[in-house]
Amino acid sequence: MIIALAVVGVVLNNYLPGIDHSSSVTTAGVIVAIVILLFLAKLTNQGRKAWAFINASRLELRKVVWPTRQETINSTLIVLAIVIVASLIIYFVGLLFMTIISAILG
Repeated sequence: MIIALAVVGVVLNNYLPGIDHSSSVTTAGVIVAIVILLFLAKLTNQGRKAWAFINASRLELRKVVWPTRQETINSTLIVLAIVIVASLIIYFVGLLFMTIISAILG
């Protein structure tokens, strides 16, 4: 039902003649429609489950210990160094195989 209401709103917004889509009234109407749809969605069983999931996710995010700026920079530099070394190894192994195959095929 909520999806059907949203689809009807989008269709009416796109296909009704005489609507100035750049006006602030249209923007306010869209915001009000979204708030109403979210409120109606929260009243459904799936909406309550989604809201509980969002609240649980926010609670879990508060428990996360985020790395410091220096830890992030150090980790990034380590990853870049490993990528560069691995790329060089792959390049030289490919060059070696190409040389061996060229020598065999002559």
